[in-house]
Amino acid sequence: MWNCVCDCGNKRVVYGDNLKKGVTQSCGCYQKELQSAKQKTHGETETKLYAVWCSMKARCFRDTTTHYKYYGGRGITVCNEWVSSYEAFREWAYENGYYENDNRECTLDRIDVNGDYCPSNCRWVADVAQANNRRSNRIYAYNGEEHNVTEWAHIIGIDPKTLFSRIYSGMDFEKAINKK
Repeated sequence: MWNCVCDCGNKRVVYGDNLKKGVTQSCGCYQKELQSAKQKTHGETETKLYAVWCSMKARCFRDTTTHYKYYGGRGITVCNEWVSSYEAFREWAYENGYYENDNRECTLDRIDVNGDYCPSNCRWVADVAQANNRRSNRIYAYNGEEHNVTEWAHIIGIDPKTLFSRIYSGMDFEKAINKK
């Protein structure tokens, strides 16, 4: 029997024959390290992008998720390519405008709010664009253009709260945006 000190610092008593034959090479930490490396797929479980991928799938497939009723509950799903492969989603993300460690916010947005999560229906946008692409937005048409209230307010150069208050007080939309 031998008192041994592993490379990691742990101490163990080991049979001399096991040392001679190379059966014992560590205190057990080496085996744990090999097993961990074998189970590791991409090493990005702590990243923001991985969290986005998990959240997207949860909204569509896990009925216990808070927002499931707005996604999976309405029939929104995730394409086979992305649902089964984080790596495929990551590759698409970096090729299509995803950025990390930036002062700007980057969010996953479905172009058609009633469509699925798939490469042809998704894009990376700032929070403002995401807010302008909600089902709950009320769209107003004027002079051949269609926008929500916030977008119209920015176009005509007034505070969105002012335009909201005009419209919701009962003022006709055309009067509301032309009022000085």
